[in-house]
Amino acid sequence: MARTEETADLLARAVGWHQDGRLDEAEAAYRRILEADPRQADAHHLLGLIAFQRGRQDHARAAIARAIDEAPERALFHANLGRVCRAAGALHEAVAAWRRALELDPDQAEVLSDLGGALVHTGDLDGAEAACRRAAALAPGLAETHYNLGLALQARGHQRDAAGAFRQAARCRAGFADAHYHLGLALHEDGDLDGAAEAYRAALAGDPRLAEAHCNLGNVLRARGRADEAVACYERSLALAPDVAETHGNLGVALQDLGRLEEAGAAYDRALELNPDDAETRRNRAMWLLLHGR
Repeated sequence: MARTEETADLLARAVGWHQDGRLDEAEAAYRRILEADPRQADAHHLLGLIAFQRGRQDHARAAIARAIDEAPERALFHANLGRVCRAAGALHEAVAAWRRALELDPDQAEVLSDLGGALVHTGDLDGAEAACRRAAALAPGLAETHYNLGLALQARGHQRDAAGAFRQAARCRAGFADAHYHLGLALHEDGDLDGAAEAYRAALAGDPRLAEAHCNLGNVLRARGRADEAVACYERSLALAPDVAETHGNLGVALQDLGRLEEAGAAYDRALELNPDDAETRRNRAMWLLLHGR
């Protein structure tokens, strides 16, 4: 058998092991392939994916970059390099990799969606919206695309349009907690308190550990005059994220509404320990001092 045929056979078996989660066997096979042919681009790329799966981001980036050196026209390599860079927090490098992937293959909906999400975080909201709308046209069922579009619209202050995008994301993926949470934010900002409360509860059904959702649900309930329920929400939020000054400040207001003034004072004090420059909490604490005749 020719060496190229042996390599192809071993690569096929290694990919099967990789897909079955037998990473040690797959990695050993990819390395055997590279011993025989150090320029085998697929083996470098797949070694990079194994390193990525194992959380070894630097190794992953180096291996996929080597694959790109050997086969620079492979769009998939650039797409996966972008995902590795994003996981490592290198968003600008991720954006560059995804743009190159799209130059080579413009109709990759997932890459467009990934690009859109990254551009939201780098502040290019026009680019983010354009990428997400293109992705949605190519693959309307991708939940992440609608979610990223919602983030772009929300950042631009288009709350109603953002709410529509988050609803679509939630329809595409059951239990999409972040989509429900951001839907709640959009509805809350737009003045729909009942809709916001429903969305926050849906977010918490998907992920009960979303401290922000507990806090914002508390804000809605407090605005509705249900201070006792709001206190319970703030306490749940603080059990998950105890060092958020805003939540302590909100808890203080709700406790004050209930006449639990000593507890309210302690909540304000803790909020100001965490963020001494919080003007709203300082105002609320000043009112608390007036109630105490101080």
